Amino acid sequence: MALKILNTIGLFFVLLAVTPVFAETIHLKNGKTVEGKIIEKTKEYIKLDVDGITLTYYSDQIAADNPQDTSSQKPQAESSHQKKSFLKYQITQKYLIKAISDTIFMKLSIAVPRNEIAHAEISNIKIFPNPNTTFKDTDGNDIVVYYDSLLKAGTTFIAGFTYDIKLDATPLNIKAETVPDNYPPLDASIKKYLLKEGVIDPDELPIKEEAATLTANIKNPYLKAKAIYDFITDNFVYDKELLSQFQSNPNAYRSYSPQDTLARKKGICYDFAKLFVALSRSSGVPARVVRGVAFDLRKDENHAVEDLGHAWVEIYLPSYGWLPVDPTFGLTEKDKFFCFNYKSHIPQQYGLSETKEFGSLEKGWQIQYSVRSESSGPTANVLMQTELTKSE
Repeated sequence: MALKILNTIGLFFVLLAVTPVFAETIHLKNGKTVEGKIIEKTKEYIKLDVDGITLTYYSDQIAADNPQDTSSQKPQAESSHQKKSFLKYQITQKYLIKAISDTIFMKLSIAVPRNEIAHAEISNIKIFPNPNTTFKDTDGNDIVVYYDSLLKAGTTFIAGFTYDIKLDATPLNIKAETVPDNYPPLDASIKKYLLKEGVIDPDELPIKEEAATLTANIKNPYLKAKAIYDFITDNFVYDKELLSQFQSNPNAYRSYSPQDTLARKKGICYDFAKLFVALSRSSGVPARVVRGVAFDLRKDENHAVEDLGHAWVEIYLPSYGWLPVDPTFGLTEKDKFFCFNYKSHIPQQYGLSETKEFGSLEKGWQIQYSVRSESSGPTANVLMQTELTKSE
């Protein structure tokens, strides 16, 4: 019996020598860590046993600060994550309403940046002047409202806000093989981004049929979103005429529904964002519209001014969470704006901000007014101006 036990112990140590198993914490480039027992480690990949499940992580997923020598692996008191890259800005956003005719009544509604934004920290929000009232829309955005009983022709009403923002600009390097095909159970806060929202209807027949064609035989949600992104960036054009109309009289602007944009094969940023979201939701990928500002920092990375807002998308991927996608920028810089890292894009609000009480805030603002005289043209000019200054 003793000899049999010794033989068994000897066999155990032989197996252990043939298949070494070491405990290690793996640091991934997306900032996550995975703890498990190493089954196999090469220059190309690491195989881990995590609670009885074998997971494979490839070299392009693994952060550079991981130990390379497994033979002398020792437990570490502290784990070092991939070094994060952050950018800090101060943002000032103004809405200038210049009356062309004497107004009897004016009401201005503005969506204020929200604190809970993915990949960003927003703080020190200061609104000017003090609003007459505030409320929250259905997406949880704060809306401030101003009333003015008389605005004389030639005078300008100015309102807006300043705030600080810290952006997570860590480069993203996502591979399809690292994204699970199936989502874990989703809570209600994410499930709602698979449903109908205003003009975004994933069950609308043209949307449903196009989504089914684009993602046929694709199970991976990352690849589904990439197929939709490629479809828009390869087949659609930017509608410069619509942009010109918006710039000349933004209060009269009405954006297109996703099915209209699908038929027209052209649009502006907000149209492309809504179409992308509709097709993604119809394909089973949670997606939401993001509204904010995108700056051109190529001339000066420390300071920039922009007169237009911008809209893009965030998709929800298992194991990664919310990731940004910009189909509009992808029309001209395709390789840079699928799951890009935040640098020049400043996210402020989610959703369409459609409200029954104050109409549509699709532009991030809305103005209503009445004037003393009849006029066939615009009775007020509205300018949104946003200034970005890099902080230390």
